[in-house]
Amino acid sequence: MRRVPRFLLRRRFYYLVILLASFAFGLYAQTRLTLLALAYLSVFLYLFWGLYNSLFLFSGLKSPYSPASQPSRFLKFSLILPAVKEPLIERTITHLLTEVDYPKALKELVVVADDEQTGRIALRLQQMYPRNVKLIVRRQFFPTKPSALDDGFALCTGEVIGVVDAEDIVENDLLRKVNAAVAADNHSVIQAILRIGNVHDSWITRVFACEYAGWFRVLLNGRSRLRMYAPLGGTGNYIRADALRSMAMWNPLNLAEDAELALRLHLNGYRTVVIDGRHGRRLPSR
Repeated sequence: MRRVPRFLLRRRFYYLVILLASFAFGLYAQTRLTLLALAYLSVFLYLFWGLYNSLFLFSGLKSPYSPASQPSRFLKFSLILPAVKEPLIERTITHLLTEVDYPKALKELVVVADDEQTGRIALRLQQMYPRNVKLIVRRQFFPTKPSALDDGFALCTGEVIGVVDAEDIVENDLLRKVNAAVAADNHSVIQAILRIGNVHDSWITRVFACEYAGWFRVLLNGRSRLRMYAPLGGTGNYIRADALRSMAMWNPLNLAEDAELALRLHLNGYRTVVIDGRHGRRLPSR
């Protein structure tokens, strides 16, 4: 991980000190004028921020990207499932292997379990599907999700790497859509839309459903359509293995690993595309 040079840190510190000292002197010498300038500056920043996000709003109201052509070949998918005390892991693995419409031989699931209970569940499923399920049970580990993803990536042999949370329900035709986006349209970074499955359980789930719809379906879709930086979600990411490998994978020390990885990919010319496919999930109702 690259460190910021010390002279740059000192320079930033000096700039901050000068800014705070100037503001303090302005309050002392011209209190009314300084506060008035601060109020105008705040209004301008809020107005600019609103206009800036309105571009994404109007662009995101259009339909998300949907592949129009079908590829001549199917790529192999390696889906990493990091899990800690997740009894739903059995349902998710079974759904991915039996209900998601994609050649079974080209679906590889890598489960990274950080507790014995999840490890036992995944081990039984590995014995049921030995050609499709791989398992890592970590005893001594750095307890972050990106470190689990990095460990899981070491076992991946697919051409496309996906991140699936243990409670996710992947739309039945999503892998076919992602395959078409990568193989036919040559996209490297795909983000699925996350959707709440238990919207009507309580007011809490309704609020979360509105937030997810506003972010993934509208704002993130708008940023993607305008070819601007679009942060990845914590799940539903599908990235070409060679692109992910060129970025040195995830940063195990960054808890916002999805947004940080998306930024590195964007700076290196990999555009994040929001696809018209969904990951469903259930949230606590209280």
